[in-house]
Amino acid sequence: MRGLNIIGIIMSILLFPLVFYYMIEVSQARWRSWDIWDTGFSYTGPSAADLTFEGALFLLAITLFMVFQNIFNMAKVKTTTAKVLGIIGVSLVGLALLFNMLMISSPDNVSFDEGGPLWFMVALLMLAFSIVFLVQSVMYHKKKHGKIETEVIDDIV
Repeated sequence: MRGLNIIGIIMSILLFPLVFYYMIEVSQARWRSWDIWDTGFSYTGPSAADLTFEGALFLLAITLFMVFQNIFNMAKVKTTTAKVLGIIGVSLVGLALLFNMLMISSPDNVSFDEGGPLWFMVALLMLAFSIVFLVQSVMYHKKKHGKIETEVIDDIV
């Protein structure tokens, strides 16, 4: 559990530059495709729809990992905090997953630069949740596997 949550922290941190990169690239691809001066130059790079689809595929893998992380923490860490955060996390990441599926199914109409702020919020949310899940799993592991001496006189542990 601790390893899964550490991977979740790393993935959440890596999500910030990934989302920023695709937001900028999609926006620049859209602006480059317009030839407002009628100079005859045409943009030959990837279209905004292609970049949106590519970015949405990366986010699909990361989102499925986040859903798995929330569900796995709810199942394995038997604390109330982990269960509540897991339910909230699955709900909010599930909404982001629906938006991601919308970007995959229709990249011409829904672009990545429109959905980027949502992914910044998801990354921040999952960073916070992963840190709390890590603390909860460490505490639960210590509580579950720690031995308690019954012969100790004082309560200081």
